[in-house]
Amino acid sequence: MQEGIGGTPSMPHGPAPFQRGCSKARSVTSALVYIEFRFREPISLKDIAEASHVSRFHFARTFRSQTGMSPMQYVRWRRVLEAKRLLRTGRVPLATMATDLGYFDHSHFSRAFRAATGVSPHQYLATVKGSCDVRP
Repeated sequence: MQEGIGGTPSMPHGPAPFQRGCSKARSVTSALVYIEFRFREPISLKDIAEASHVSRFHFARTFRSQTGMSPMQYVRWRRVLEAKRLLRTGRVPLATMATDLGYFDHSHFSRAFRAATGVSPHQYLATVKGSCDVRP
């Protein structure tokens, strides 16, 4: 993990590049497309593996070897990436954002966000707003 705001760990910048041209890469590519279109919904490893047409065990091992993350770590990373984008816009209330991103409620979202970034959504927002201020 990389250092985030205030020296706390944050999510990586994304998955590692993977090799193209083999069936493993095709199953991972199918999974990435599936996740991209459904990360806002509740999603399970079983759902992603079925969309990739492989067993859960084989899929989880292949996905990690190709991307450097487990499938569910990738889903969390994608949700946090979207949450950061939405927080910067300042247009979506946190409770709405939480359910729109597939979390059960605001507290579940806040815990996941803090675990991924090392700061709460409110702290992240304050830091982003503070970095946009022009100071003499």
